[in-house]
Amino acid sequence: MQSLLSSARAFWSTFYSYLGFSREWVVAFVLALLIVGGYLVVFAPSSDFPVGGIVRIAPGDSVPQIAQLLSEAHIISQPEIFRTILRITGTSGDVQSGSYLFEKPEGLLAVTYRIVKGSHGLPPVRMTFVEGVTVREAAAQIESSFSNISAQEFLQIAKE
Repeated sequence: MQSLLSSARAFWSTFYSYLGFSREWVVAFVLALLIVGGYLVVFAPSSDFPVGGIVRIAPGDSVPQIAQLLSEAHIISQPEIFRTILRITGTSGDVQSGSYLFEKPEGLLAVTYRIVKGSHGLPPVRMTFVEGVTVREAAAQIESSFSNISAQEFLQIAKE
């Protein structure tokens, strides 16, 4: 075992001197590669991020369900890390339900922050219903103003 260690030390010593670098420079370079690579793998936006995509988080969805939803929508590429960030920061219970618009690619930390703070990214829409409008007419008006709400869905919720 001792001879194996001494031969490994001899190999690396020869390798460093052959390249002309000191051991410290090689270690620093490898560390820098690991840090940059780790950032790109973990925190950079997904390569197939759906610009302009809308994701709807239903009330009562659990953190694993939300992580899976965001992963399937290609908003995040690492659902396990999303869950870990929420667990470490203690904000698992602060996740806000609703529809979220992603107009530009965002990293994992930015997506996590938006979902915890409830920053939906949707512009407010002002709508006026004249007196005497029926529920069906209101449903048609809502459907024409919101692409992700159907008149059928609105009527079903209005009955409840």
